[in-house]
Amino acid sequence: MFPLGILCGLLGVGHWVLWSAGWLAESHSFFHASMQVQGFLTCFVVGFLMTALPKFLGAEPARLAEVACPVGAVLAFVAFSLSQKMIAAQACFLFLLASTILFAARRLPKRTKSPPGSFILIGFGLTHAFLGSVLMIASGMGVNNAAWMEIGRQMLQIGFLLCLVLGIAGYLAPFLMGYAGDPSCDPNVSPLRGIGPMAVSLHGLVGLVIGASFFIEPHHASWSAGLRAFVALAELCLFARIYRPLRKKTGFSFFFWVACWMVPLGLLTVFFWPDYRIAGLHVLFIAGFSLMIFSFGLMVVLSHGAEAQLLNGSLIPLKVVGVTVLLAAAMRYVADIDAWHYKMWIHSASGTWVLAAGFWLIYIFPKLWRPPT
Repeated sequence: MFPLGILCGLLGVGHWVLWSAGWLAESHSFFHASMQVQGFLTCFVVGFLMTALPKFLGAEPARLAEVACPVGAVLAFVAFSLSQKMIAAQACFLFLLASTILFAARRLPKRTKSPPGSFILIGFGLTHAFLGSVLMIASGMGVNNAAWMEIGRQMLQIGFLLCLVLGIAGYLAPFLMGYAGDPSCDPNVSPLRGIGPMAVSLHGLVGLVIGASFFIEPHHASWSAGLRAFVALAELCLFARIYRPLRKKTGFSFFFWVACWMVPLGLLTVFFWPDYRIAGLHVLFIAGFSLMIFSFGLMVVLSHGAEAQLLNGSLIPLKVVGVTVLLAAAMRYVADIDAWHYKMWIHSASGTWVLAAGFWLIYIFPKLWRPPT
């Protein structure tokens, strides 16, 4: 799923490269957004969940047929998106979500371990994606009901990934950054690992607030943006503890920590400077979500490929990718400020991100096909 996600990302961002170079007559922002969210980011989410969820639950690993379903759904989604059959593409995406939910549902009754409390936000994220896609289809992709289309698009493109990132980072970030073993915290009741009613309620409240914000947005856009920004910041500070200095001095930990901070910073940009809403969202997606995907995805590949020791080394490839992605985010932000040179900045930002994604794929691809030892 990881290489497939990179290929979706290259299609979605490569579209802007072709347009800015003059090889496409017009740009299609919806194609770009859907390919990035429902293709690139979703492939990494599903790949991670099907790899890690069985370990968190103490259940059996993914079967070949269970992996084949999301792979086929993504390929069909890409084919329909390229042919501009958007409703059919959304139907494929719904099948992808259903296969992922069914994968988890089969293992929950047979689990030998309880999942972390923050993982309730994964359920909220998948719910956002499902309802968002359904609303978009019901609106006729905006033809029949523009309001439903906008609510559904926001739930899918922002709520889906935001809830997932908060749910996963809220549990794993303290361990990845080296301060999970704080002696002042009782590991039996600590919110870092806790599944008690208070922790679960707080995580659930975050998911509900994020979901409600999209229905408030048509009437109070500023308030809805502020709600998302402040609950994301509260979640990441209270549970992920990103306000603390890094104890684990590795390139992987640093870029993951930076990506965690870019999530609330992008949302706060949308809230405080609504005229630069698109720029703020690109801080969220490029410097937040995609940088997190590249750093966290590399950790998943190396740790499951028996090369986890590389994570404590210099890890030059990740540093190259991390700096390049942050540079792409900065150039995309400047594009909305320096409107006179918009096309130049778009070309530079998209081309830089494509180079980062391509380099990441070249580095990790051989590690996915290691011969058995």
